[in-house]
Amino acid sequence: MLALLRHRRINACGVTVNTAFHNLLTRIVVITLLSLVSSVFAISQEIQSTPEVPEKFKLDMETASRLRPQLMPQSIVPSGRYTAARIVFEQLVEQVRGPAGVKVKGQFRIVEDGQLNAYSSPDGTMARRIPS
Repeated sequence: MLALLRHRRINACGVTVNTAFHNLLTRIVVITLLSLVSSVFAISQEIQSTPEVPEKFKLDMETASRLRPQLMPQSIVPSGRYTAARIVFEQLVEQVRGPAGVKVKGQFRIVEDGQLNAYSSPDGTMARRIPS
């Protein structure tokens, strides 16, 4: 505590300032303000939970059924050198837990033309362009 009292200076207004104590107090205030700000951000992130989807919401599956006929002719089931991708995807799908009693299904496809980079459909179909 004596070290805090030794470091004094006079500011422009002629007031004696304990610089060590002033620096310590400034650090405490800054750390406290940063802690408060970070806790406000953490609380605001918790408040923004996943929005509820109405039971009769069917737009995602309607879109999937509309786009699926366009995607299938442009893609192939992984085989040959892409067999590992298909096996890994199937193992990942097996690990996914759906709502009570609902089996999750998915299909991985390879797109060979350059029009599509990656696509994921709500019906479980995923397509990825593999560079040649």
